[in-house]
Amino acid sequence: VCSGGYLQSPMKYMNEFYFVTKLISRNRLGDIMKFKEYDVVRIMKDCEEGVKKGEISTILMVFEEPQKAYEVEIQDKDGKLKAQCALLPEDLEPVTSTMNMMQ
Repeated sequence: VCSGGYLQSPMKYMNEFYFVTKLISRNRLGDIMKFKEYDVVRIMKDCEEGVKKGEISTILMVFEEPQKAYEVEIQDKDGKLKAQCALLPEDLEPVTSTMNMMQ
């Protein structure tokens, strides 16, 4: 990548991408990000039904009461339903690219 005639380090851009990816889950005040239906997210803790930290899921429903929560669906490697559960915002992290899905 060139800028002003100088070659920029690809690693610099990868580091910036990683930093921005981590920041998008929080707003300027440090509040947890609000997800919307069909967002793809990573689960940040082990939970019941055999769901493990790091698994990728899809937001099915958003609940506002009695507190903010999300109904998520987790599929197995064949695309079949593995589990469906409700999680709190702090238990989820956004997945912003297919590269992040493999980590």
